Amino acid sequence: MGEVLVVLFFVLTIVTLVGHGIWVMVAAIFRALAASSAGEGSDHPVPCPHCKRNNPANLHHCAWCGKLLRGDVTGELSDLAALGRQLRRLQEGGAVDPAVVEDLLARADEYQSRLLQPPPAPRPVETPPQPAAQPPRCRPSYCVR
Repeated sequence: MGEVLVVLFFVLTIVTLVGHGIWVMVAAIFRALAASSAGEGSDHPVPCPHCKRNNPANLHHCAWCGKLLRGDVTGELSDLAALGRQLRRLQEGGAVDPAVVEDLLARADEYQSRLLQPPPAPRPVETPPQPAAQPPRCRPSYCVR
């Protein structure tokens, strides 16, 4: 009876391992198929938030201005554009005073111009001047002339 249980346990272990291997292989196949189909759909151009020109979706930097297409600044720029659209809608609907909208849009434009400015170049580190090299001194009795 004990031998039957050992053999049954051994067979069950092999079936479990083979089943798990099959599941991992099928998951890898579906993952590869999903990645290839997602790559085909990403042919849509991505507009640069800085210069507004279209770029291929696989680029990280704009082909025209060289700035990042995605990132923290990019997100802030798209948020500022959405803010401008919402403020204009609220103004058109009469919910916000036009003077307030103009003030907020001017502040948003100032902030956007600060975001688009290149970061200041780091100041070069000044190194202290090195003393000029002195020729070695020698005693007249040791110097070969």
